[in-house]
Amino acid sequence: GSLGNSEWFRRGWTLQELLAPRTVLFYTQNWSLYKNLTSLNHKTDIAVLEELEGASGIESRFLTRFSPGMDDARSRLQWASSRRTTRPEDVAYSLFGIFNLHLPVLYGELAEKALGRLLAEIISQSGDISVLDW
Repeated sequence: GSLGNSEWFRRGWTLQELLAPRTVLFYTQNWSLYKNLTSLNHKTDIAVLEELEGASGIESRFLTRFSPGMDDARSRLQWASSRRTTRPEDVAYSLFGIFNLHLPVLYGELAEKALGRLLAEIISQSGDISVLDW
């Protein structure tokens, strides 16, 4: 099976789960190690890393050495653009950690308002207005 077929790559909160750890292992639906590799980290296996790039749309340099912050802010927003969340406002909230932002989570606010607060804070801290076109 291909990693790109997994629903996991289309969920909003899993973006942090993919980027944050230095070590990641994927398992099949039968709980066997993906591709039966002996590697202790799928992020260091070239074939799996290429598959991860394709499935996530994230360059390998970010997958292997991610650091939260404002670098390449527009790209970071694009990574999330095709992901979905159960609650509409979680689209914004799931990105707070990616940008290392500490904003209040206000469940019940409109998704547009949450995204507006996120974008305003990114622009305030980075000065990068290109994030408005993601």
